[in-house]
Amino acid sequence: MSEENELILHEPQESWSLPSWYDRVSENDWADYEKLAALNYSVEEIALYYCVNPREFRRYYNMIDSPLQLHYRAGVLKEQAQEGFKMISDTYNSNAFQAIRLDKKRADKQFRNTLDEVIFNEE
Repeated sequence: MSEENELILHEPQESWSLPSWYDRVSENDWADYEKLAALNYSVEEIALYYCVNPREFRRYYNMIDSPLQLHYRAGVLKEQAQEGFKMISDTYNSNAFQAIRLDKKRADKQFRNTLDEVIFNEE
């Protein structure tokens, strides 16, 4: 694993004092949490699902290197990727409707990537 990935994937900083509810969210290797994110539930709705004060949950979510944010984004990305894989498979099986959806999805993603490059100037 590269050094860059290690910085992203590490657990919360030792200086953080983890709240009592943190173990409920991270149990099952984050699987349920990532599924809720993939279903497009907001951070506040997920907090309520785990019976956590939404403001406190959001505070931990917004911390630098927050595993809450990392796993939320991973859950959304995994779902989008699975949908894209299915579209590609259906396109190869001569499904014209899926081919049109795939082209639109690619164009939307390219637009968002270009917009991020312009706004954040990531090189």
